[in-house]
Amino acid sequence: MAPKKRVAKRTYNSYFAKILKASKPDLGLRSKSLYVLNALVEDLETRLTEQASKVAKLDKKSTLSSAHVQCAARMLIPGTLGDQAVAKGYAAVKKLKEL
Repeated sequence: MAPKKRVAKRTYNSYFAKILKASKPDLGLRSKSLYVLNALVEDLETRLTEQASKVAKLDKKSTLSSAHVQCAARMLIPGTLGDQAVAKGYAAVKKLKEL
């Protein structure tokens, strides 16, 4: 019997480090804070995916579109923060389409 392969767990640690270094180069993050940030991002990603899927089903579509994700973000993230998230996401998608 062959040994089990280890499945790599996806983390966002490198992204957190890059963002922090860009804004506050003299600060660092402890491993416990990275764990909490990772859990937060994974939870938000799961919620957005589930909500966007529900919106797509209500729209009678089998494929998620950016409009479904934007709608889910507005529903899950309150107030101005949700509007900013949608605006940043739209800008990122537009930038990728230009490449």
